[in-house]
Amino acid sequence: MREPNLRESKLRVENDLEVCIDKVGDVSLVLAYEFELVLKDTFYVPSFRRNWISISCLDKLGFSFTFGDRKINPMLNFQIIGYGSLVDGLYKLSLDFNNISSSIVVENFIAKRSKVEEKSFMLWHTHLGHISKEKVERLTKTYILPSLNFDVLSTCVDCIRGKFTKTKKKGATLEV
Repeated sequence: MREPNLRESKLRVENDLEVCIDKVGDVSLVLAYEFELVLKDTFYVPSFRRNWISISCLDKLGFSFTFGDRKINPMLNFQIIGYGSLVDGLYKLSLDFNNISSSIVVENFIAKRSKVEEKSFMLWHTHLGHISKEKVERLTKTYILPSLNFDVLSTCVDCIRGKFTKTKKKGATLEV
């Protein structure tokens, strides 16, 4: 992990905005078929909410891709090395969550991590806008989410609050 040089310090994104690059380093991802994808000189941008991989950069390294039916298959030497699916207009690669390793360790990122168990149903229930258990199960079956722990199902106070109806007090008047 190193500090970005002057040329690497900013990244231009849509609408001609510039974002600051905090660190530069190598990241190792294990794709769903146990292929280790090593991304060299990866930018860590704290303002990004998602991890992005440039297909054009992978193309320069000899990777190819097939697209269709809302799916992506990255290939190397004509062999499929992983798969992904279209989610919210972006292709999301499926990772082998049991074998993920990374040489990027950023103290600020670790400090901001939630103390909630990452594979708990309640964490994903709240992150995905309080969707139902059935929808979360469907996302795990299609490998969009990692396998989750459904053992600890607590009552979601926000979901209960959202089901309350407002009641007006009869007879109350507003004095000016």
